[in-house]
Amino acid sequence: MKQILLSLVLLFCVGSAFGQTPSKLIKKYKAISGMQYQNITDSIKNLKEADDPQRYKITRGVTKIEFVFGVLSEDEQEELQQDMDGLKGFKRVFYEKHNSNEGPLSMFKGTFKIFKQTQYYAIEDGDHLKEMVARIDLDVDAGQMVLLVHIKGKIKQEDVADMIQMEESSDVNVKEEERNENILIVINGQEYPSLNSAHEAAEWMNAKGISINHTNMIIGAEEVKKKYPHSDKKVAIEYSRTDAQEDKKQK
Repeated sequence: MKQILLSLVLLFCVGSAFGQTPSKLIKKYKAISGMQYQNITDSIKNLKEADDPQRYKITRGVTKIEFVFGVLSEDEQEELQQDMDGLKGFKRVFYEKHNSNEGPLSMFKGTFKIFKQTQYYAIEDGDHLKEMVARIDLDVDAGQMVLLVHIKGKIKQEDVADMIQMEESSDVNVKEEERNENILIVINGQEYPSLNSAHEAAEWMNAKGISINHTNMIIGAEEVKKKYPHSDKKVAIEYSRTDAQEDKKQK
C-alpha cells in the first residue's frame, strides 16, 4: 500500500512539472515576499519608431514582456530550476556561465558584483523563438538575485539581451560614480540618505551591530516613488528583520 501511495505521489509531481507554463511560473515567483514584478507590454506596443528606431525594430513581433526579480534563497533557486526544466514544450536554447561583470544587464555595474549565469528556455519556430523565459542569476551586495523574463511573440535570439534591458536601461543607471544620485538605503523602515551604496550600508550596520535577515531591492524611479514619495532615487535597497524584532541599536 505504501509503495502504491508513493507511486501516486511521484506521478502527481511529474504531472505538475510537465504542466508548468511561463505564466504560472511568473505568477508563482512574483508572489514570493520581496520579489518585484513588472509588465511592460503596453509600453512596448506604444513605442514609436521616431522615439527609438532600434528598440522599435526588435520589438515589432513581441506581444508580451513581463519580468520578476529579487533575491531568492538557495532552496528557492533550486526549485526555480526544476520549474524551468518542467516548462511544457520548452527546451533550453542558451546557457552561459559568467565570471565577470558583463552581460545583458551590465548597466547595473556598481550594484551587481558578478553575473553568474544566463539561460534561455524557449519554443522554437524556425529561425525565431515564439515564446521564451530567460533566467539571469547575479551576485549582488544584497544576496543572490534572480531576474526572470517572459517574452511572447516573434523573437530573434540575438535580440533577447536588448529586450531584457530596454525598459530599465533608460531609467536606471547605477554606475559606481553615480551611485550617490541613484540609490536610497532603507534600514528597518528608516531612510538613510547619508549612505551612498550597499557597501557603505553594510559597513555602517556592522559598526552599529545591527542584525539583518532580509534584503529587498526596488528598481525604477516610479517604483521607488510609490513606496518613498519624497525620494527621487532610482533604486531603493531595503534591509530589515522578518521576525518583527526592532533593532534599537540603529538609533
